[in-house]
Amino acid sequence: MCVPNLLRTGWLDPEAGGAVHDLTDSSGVFLPGGVVVELTAQTGAPGALTTSETLAVKVADVIVEYRVRRDGGADRGLPNPGRWVVAHRCPTGDPLPELADAFPAEVGTWKVLGEDNVFDIFHAGPLQILVMAVNEEAGTVGLAFSRRPARPPDQQVGVGTSDGVLVFIPGVGIKPIPPHSPLVGVVERVAAVHTLHQAQLLATEAELPRPHGTRPHRGGRPREQSPVSPPSPPPPPSKRPAPSSPTSATTARPSTTPPWPPSNPPWPQRRPGRT
Repeated sequence: MCVPNLLRTGWLDPEAGGAVHDLTDSSGVFLPGGVVVELTAQTGAPGALTTSETLAVKVADVIVEYRVRRDGGADRGLPNPGRWVVAHRCPTGDPLPELADAFPAEVGTWKVLGEDNVFDIFHAGPLQILVMAVNEEAGTVGLAFSRRPARPPDQQVGVGTSDGVLVFIPGVGIKPIPPHSPLVGVVERVAAVHTLHQAQLLATEAELPRPHGTRPHRGGRPREQSPVSPPSPPPPPSKRPAPSSPTSATTARPSTTPPWPPSNPPWPQRRPGRT
């Protein structure tokens, strides 16, 4: 049987030996690291159960217990790894508990019981459970219980150097930064950059910063700039003809054309002294 059923039947006295550790009104769950509680594995055996160890933790309507697989025990059918953290949701007036979640008891495993809306900073976040330590021989597990704190509606969140800075971190909540911390300057610069980005989204063309020496365009519509053609590439280097080698030059040949006028012409020649 689970702890909620043992409590309803009266077989488990929550006041006897601190069997059930109630963290409903504890402010420690809202601190960094939360509250660490060591739970002893619950055997689930019926009967008048009295123990000196803590068997369960109660936070509002959630009851968390530790179950271990043992040969011949009531939990012998648990799947691997055989060590499980089981959370039950027990609304007021509901006779039957409801399984909220179950996860293996391994160091570093954590679970959030519900959906955390990090933007709803005015309400506390859901319960978070983190496995801190496991002792297989003793049958115990160390669990850290924590919640994201809520911020009162009348609390102002701002950036300043006199009283420090209040920073909202998703999943964590509001965190103060003292005025002497070097992070104050970092947060102020981040806020200034964010303000510039918002101004650029809402500003007109005339309100946007321009380079020195330029004037904004007069008129409701900006001018369309003609596209600038890229510069033409330089001309390729001229190719000079390779010098001819001596072996390739042609050798001058003697001319075979007879001289003019010929020394022995084929026509008759006039003799001297006759007309």
